[in-house]
Amino acid sequence: METLGLWAAMVGGAISVTAAVWLLVGFSPNNPRYSNDGPLYPGMQRSLAVPQLLKDQRGVAALVVTGSSIQLLGAVFALISH
Repeated sequence: METLGLWAAMVGGAISVTAAVWLLVGFSPNNPRYSNDGPLYPGMQRSLAVPQLLKDQRGVAALVVTGSSIQLLGAVFALISH
């Protein structure tokens, strides 16, 4: 059980680190998708950039949460084994 906890913590850490690096490197602020706002009507604009950025980052953020959950599960296994 202790070994299972160690492996779970390592796998969860790898998932979290991979997703965190993806968040840092994978989303460029220079991408026109995140900087081009559409006109709502003449003289007013509504922001489309922030909702698109949040929508695109949702899956990667879920990977960070999944990796952290697996790490917590590994910690619980390690506590139970002692």
